[in-house]
Amino acid sequence: MGPDALWLTEFLLESLTLEPGMRFLDHGCGMGMTSIFLAWEFGMEVWANDLRISAENSTRRFSVSGSVDQINEVHPDLRAVRYETEKRPWIK
Repeated sequence: MGPDALWLTEFLLESLTLEPGMRFLDHGCGMGMTSIFLAWEFGMEVWANDLRISAENSTRRFSVSGSVDQINEVHPDLRAVRYETEKRPWIK
């Protein structure tokens, strides 16, 4: 949630090939700045999760940004989620 979140996101994204419509899990999204950035700049479907920020608070921010249709907020404790291919509880 620090002020350099978007700078760090841009730096990390230099090594990825992103296309509109791709899904992106923004684990540890904080206040959702990076989720909004990914939705706006890349047209991605973002799954935003943060252990400390509630999904309800994130929904309001995503709605105000105009990105509510591209960002799905989830609030599971991902430390308990198993990451097998067929088990993706954050995908509706």
